[in-house]
Amino acid sequence: MLGGEACLWSELVDARILDLRLWERLPAIAERLWSPADCVDVAALRWRLETFVARLARFTVVNVEAERASRLSELGINATDQRNLQPLFDAVECTKWYSRLLGERALRARVEGAPAVVERPYSTATVLDRMADILPVESTAAAKLDVMIERLIRNRAHGATRRGLASLARRWRNQAARFEPIAARVPTVRELAPLSAQLGELADILDRAVVAQCDARDTHRLTELAQPSGEYLLAVVPAIARLANAA
Repeated sequence: MLGGEACLWSELVDARILDLRLWERLPAIAERLWSPADCVDVAALRWRLETFVARLARFTVVNVEAERASRLSELGINATDQRNLQPLFDAVECTKWYSRLLGERALRARVEGAPAVVERPYSTATVLDRMADILPVESTAAAKLDVMIERLIRNRAHGATRRGLASLARRWRNQAARFEPIAARVPTVRELAPLSAQLGELADILDRAVVAQCDARDTHRLTELAQPSGEYLLAVVPAIARLANAA
C-alpha cells in the first residue's frame, strides 16, 4: 500500500477557489508514487498533468477550467475578454516565498532574521476575488516557452520554433492593445496593467532575441522586467533572458 501527502499550492484559499488550487498540481504526488524511479522527464510530467486536469472534467465533478472561467465571469470578465487577455493570464504568476501571505515588509524582515510586527495584508475574513486568487499558480506557458527557447538555442535555424515564437510575440502585443478597454470596464483587471504593458514590450525583445540582435539595453531591461509588480511577476522573462544572453 502506497500513500502520499500533498499541500495546497497556495497559502491563501477558500472554498470557492479550492479546486483551482488543489487539483492542478496534486497529481504530481501520484506521479512519483506510481512511476518508475527513472521516470524523471519534467516536460512529460507537465503534459500528463494537463491531460489529467482535462480528464477530471470528463470523469468527475471537478472542472478546473470551467471553475476558473466562472470566477472570472463573476468579476465581469466575459468569454471574449478572457480570449483577448489569455496571453497575459498565461504569462503571469503570483510572487513566491510567502510574499502574499506576509506582505513585502514582513517577508523582508523574516529573510533578514529581524523581528517585525507588521500587519499582514490578508486575514481569514479577506475575500479572495482578485486575479491573484484565480489565475493558475504556475505558468505552463512559461514552461512551454522554455522548451522552445532551448530548442532554438541548439538550432538557430529551426523554422517551426522561430515561427512559433513570432506568433507568441504577436499575441503578447495584441493583448496589450486590447487591455485598456477591458480594464476600464473591469476594475479587478487594472492591477495587471503594468504587466500587460511589460508583456507587450517583451514581445519586441523576444523578436530581437530570436534573430540574435539583443544589446546591453535589452539585457538590462530584462533584469528589470524580472522584478515583481505588486503580487505578480512575468514568468516568461527568464527564458527570454537566456535566449538573449545566448545570442
